[in-house]
Amino acid sequence: MLLLLGEVLPPAARADFDPIGGQPRQFLIAASQYHTCALTKISDGGVRCWGANNVGQLGNDTLNSSTTAVDAVGLSSGVAAVGVGDTFSCALLTNGQVKCWGSNSLGQLGNSGVASSATPINVLEAPGGDPLTGVSILSVGASHACVVLSTGGAKCWGGNASGQLGNGSLSNTVFPTGVFGYSSGVKTIDAGRTHTCLVTTPDNQAFCFGSNYSGQLGNGTYSNSFIPVQVTGIDNAVEISAGTDFSCARLNTRSAVCWGKNAEGTLGDGSGVGQPEPIGVSVIGPDARRISAGFDHACATRASDGEVLCWGRGLDGQIGDNTALQRDSPTSTNAVVKLAIDISTRGSHTCAWMGTCSAKCWGANNVGQLGDGTTTSTLTPVAITFCSLVDPTPTPTPTSTPPETPTSTPTPLPDACSSEANCIPDTRLSSPLDPKPPTITVAASASKKIVTVKLGQVRLGVPTALDKRELLRKELATFFKRSFKNLSDPLKLLDIYFALSIVKAPALTSNSFEAQAAMPTKYKVETRKQRVTTRLAPGSYVAKVTVRLKDKKGRTFATGKTTGQARFTVR
Repeated sequence: MLLLLGEVLPPAARADFDPIGGQPRQFLIAASQYHTCALTKISDGGVRCWGANNVGQLGNDTLNSSTTAVDAVGLSSGVAAVGVGDTFSCALLTNGQVKCWGSNSLGQLGNSGVASSATPINVLEAPGGDPLTGVSILSVGASHACVVLSTGGAKCWGGNASGQLGNGSLSNTVFPTGVFGYSSGVKTIDAGRTHTCLVTTPDNQAFCFGSNYSGQLGNGTYSNSFIPVQVTGIDNAVEISAGTDFSCARLNTRSAVCWGKNAEGTLGDGSGVGQPEPIGVSVIGPDARRISAGFDHACATRASDGEVLCWGRGLDGQIGDNTALQRDSPTSTNAVVKLAIDISTRGSHTCAWMGTCSAKCWGANNVGQLGDGTTTSTLTPVAITFCSLVDPTPTPTPTSTPPETPTSTPTPLPDACSSEANCIPDTRLSSPLDPKPPTITVAASASKKIVTVKLGQVRLGVPTALDKRELLRKELATFFKRSFKNLSDPLKLLDIYFALSIVKAPALTSNSFEAQAAMPTKYKVETRKQRVTTRLAPGSYVAKVTVRLKDKKGRTFATGKTTGQARFTVR
């Protein structure tokens, strides 16, 4: 289960929801076969879990299963990401450490022993040593876990019967050991059931290791490998997900590819035929934002609207389309799940993280893994609220003279952004303040080689969650060195800028751009559309725009730099 990073939040707590974005993904929700865990919020979140708890995998210091969310002991805040395996769970803390809990028979808790724990314990650097530190990415498989360090190195621990730790052996390890050949250069990693995949940086190539009986390593063979082998034909991966006997990747073109077993439609290409090399997922591209390869099905979210589409085995309702049918290509949840921020598919159920304290889950629920307070499975998503949305409001002290007529006044929002034209609440924002990239339209004249690039309006947005608004208010107060009662006031002091460049590309299908820019220009975007016209020689180009915020003095506000691009050819 893969786990994301951006620019406003502390390094380990950041989240990047940009459809193309170069940042790795962190899991905000993680669904295994019989239990689920989720972060309460993106920034400095806590961990809550629900479902089976026979070996303490919920982390609440009991062995009692729960159909509703319970707190993992000592993890009410300071958590950046979460991951769950078959019978254990782990959390990445904002300080770069990792804690795990639950079953430990194969060393999957990473604390140098094999004793299980019903409460979170530190993953150790070495047997009897200090806690592992400097972790930036966490991924949890069925019986093993892997991390990427801030140095770019990759380490794994736990079960290794198929070589899924990538250290060249078949021996289990009870503490993190290095992935062979990757002490640096790793962008992200994902631990599946008995295999693991990673993406390298800066070349964005994909490598996998472990079991390969269905071709899930993607190198064109069916032979297991105890060290990383390169996935054929991928040099532009943004995200990778290792499932049970298949794998998927999201590319920087917003398209998705999968490889491995396909008997239940898990590759999503409509054929039902397995492939030991990547093959395109139908319908998704070029609009994929998140992808999750699971137990026997997969799901992706669309960048355009956050809607969830799933494919593969549907016997338990895990597709979410109100049927129990197998789907060989992506099938919509009929718009029941829109604006999904994160998605997880590691069991016979599916869960989507919708925002602070909010999720939607569907599929098998025999031990309460959906978290809705029941053990009733469902073919359609059910909404759950797994923590308190806001702190309880204290009861006001009664006055000596009550009002003559009782009145009921709704609690006002902490700001009036919802009434401002330039302040649009949006649950899909990647950070507390996120200028969306403008739409790029390219029109090229065949005769005069003149290219017109039109840039649509850029608009500011703020999150609807109250805790995120408060975080934004504090950041703006620090930036401007003054406090504000209304978020619309500091937003009026920030201008939206973008840097536009048209860069020559060797081919439309390539991700390798030449360094020189044909037309680097900087513009200030206001409310009107912008248009840039230039004369270009025949060839393939990429129009690229990077958005940022500045105050009147030219200082850049620390917001995520959101980038959009459009490819075109001049003939």
